[in-house]
Amino acid sequence: MEIEYKFKDKYNPETKRLEKFDYSSTWWYFITICTKNREEYFWEIVDWKMVLNEIGIQLKLEIENIPKFRKNVLLDEFVIMPNHIHFVIFLVNEKCRGVALEHRKNNGGKK
Repeated sequence: MEIEYKFKDKYNPETKRLEKFDYSSTWWYFITICTKNREEYFWEIVDWKMVLNEIGIQLKLEIENIPKFRKNVLLDEFVIMPNHIHFVIFLVNEKCRGVALEHRKNNGGKK
């Protein structure tokens, strides 16, 4: 018999997190977030090209602002797809923040 995973009485997939890993620790994290029902909210086709629509543009601005509001988060890279986003963040504690910023400055000129 398969175990049913529910949250607020809805089915959820089994977690893909590593057991006993401290996800608040200083490290890089790859995150993917999908839209509900995989609806294509972020892009539209204009002149045969895919371009961010208004929602996609707002999402881009919000992602770029993550480090302004979360001082322990550095944004490395991100990509917005039609129905999901991928991004890599680096969580840092205050002791490591200066070292991480210097590393990024010396490896690709990122802020």
